[in-house]
Formats: sequence, C-alpha cells, structure tokens
Amino acid sequence: MFGFGESKKVADDNNWRKLEREAAKSKRFEGYRVEEQKQSKSTGKRPDIFAINPHDSRDRIVGEAKCVKELTPRHIQQARSYKGSHYAKEGVVFVARDTKVPHNVRAEARASNISIDRTNVSRKKGLLDGFI
Repeated sequence: MFGFGESKKVADDNNWRKLEREAAKSKRFEGYRVEEQKQSKSTGKRPDIFAINPHDSRDRIVGEAKCVKELTPRHIQQARSYKGSHYAKEGVVFVARDTKVPHNVRAEARASNISIDRTNVSRKKGLLDGFI
C-alpha cells in the first residue's frame, strides 16, 4: 500500500547506480568501512555513501553520487545536509565524467568542505541532449 513497490525501484543497470558503485570503491575511502544508502536513525536522511574509520568513530565521510547534466548549488546543499546529519568531517559529491560543474558551485562546495570528484562513468544521454 505504501512505498514504491517493486515496479518503481531504480534499475540495477541504471547509470546512477553504476556511478554509486564506482564511487564506493574510490581510493578516498581506503581504510574506511563503507556502507551504501546508510540511513540516519535520528533524521532519516540517507546519503548514497557513508564511510566511517574503524579506528576512530568520529572520522566520517559522506558521499553523494550525481549523474546529472549540470551540478547545481542545490546538490551541494543536499550533501551539506547529509554531512551534518551523519556528523561527518567531510563530504564528497561524485559526478559523471560529462557533468558540467559551474565555478559558483565549486566555490560553494569548497566553502562547505565538500569536494567534487569526477568518475569514469558517463551519464545516460537523452534524445534531446544532442539538439540543445
């Protein structure tokens, strides 16, 4: 009755899912215990990637995978809220290799201690992308 059900789930072969899996294997998370879609018990927020240092529980990183045409300040704000809800020291936004990242978005990410990393996954192009 409630929720998406089986028909509305994200397909496993979706480019966003590939981007999320590749981001979780990033060298940035070496030495960390990595969980995908870890939900905060207090706020209910769920970043794509949550990594915690097994030797220091205060050392945490949240990661967000964005397979979009252009990164916006709203994406950075979302990563910042995940960072706060999981008490993380740093945040990472992983983007597809052909995602445009404007200068103002980079500046906002830098001010929030959020880094933007490109991956080797390309986003699925739509029919109109070649015309616009």
